[in-house]
Amino acid sequence: MSKSDPSDNSRINLIDSAELIEKKIKKATTDAEMGISYDAEERPEVANLLRIYSALSGEGIEAAAAKFADYNFANFKAAMAEEIISKINPITQRFNELVEDKSHLDSVLNAGAEKANSIAEKNMKQVKEIVGFL
Repeated sequence: MSKSDPSDNSRINLIDSAELIEKKIKKATTDAEMGISYDAEERPEVANLLRIYSALSGEGIEAAAAKFADYNFANFKAAMAEEIISKINPITQRFNELVEDKSHLDSVLNAGAEKANSIAEKNMKQVKEIVGFL
């Protein structure tokens, strides 16, 4: 998982469905070594996944590594996907609710446009005064 990679499959987006999150996590790169352990130098892919899991679960990295030490990658990735979905799904649901409410979106956009125009008018007046057009 990488936020700088241009591929959409390299990251979890806040609006990804649960199914898409599971699919992305299943495709996450790991290694051929058995078991789950944290070693940033020797196992950077697994370490990355453990850091992500740790950040979302609130468990320390070493505690998460110990918890999953005897897991195979499929089971670890399933648990990781479940943790991610539990955190992101409420955001996704709220986003979808907001996007579906077109009248609310229009009112927010109009309010923002009015505020931006008000600020722009003041700024343009100052620019015109400085340049000597007023």
